[in-house]
Amino acid sequence: EFGLVLSEDRIVWKRRYDSSRTKGLPSYFFVADITPKEVKAIEFGPEGQRWRMATIQEFLRNENAVPHLVGRVLDYLNEASPLE
Repeated sequence: EFGLVLSEDRIVWKRRYDSSRTKGLPSYFFVADITPKEVKAIEFGPEGQRWRMATIQEFLRNENAVPHLVGRVLDYLNEASPLE
């Protein structure tokens, strides 16, 4: 989705979540550290309006953040020790 290819060893946290639909497929949430060069290489398809990098705290305070993604970030923060 972002145009990035990361090896499995770059993933620092992952979790499976049940679908929000009754008969939907599960989804997966992954956390990885990426380099500034990789940030510059991020490409999205035409469906989005815009994007920008944000700190975790900026994301969590953003009133437009997708609620279930906020919850997943909080799950990560509660279980892992992210690099600051």
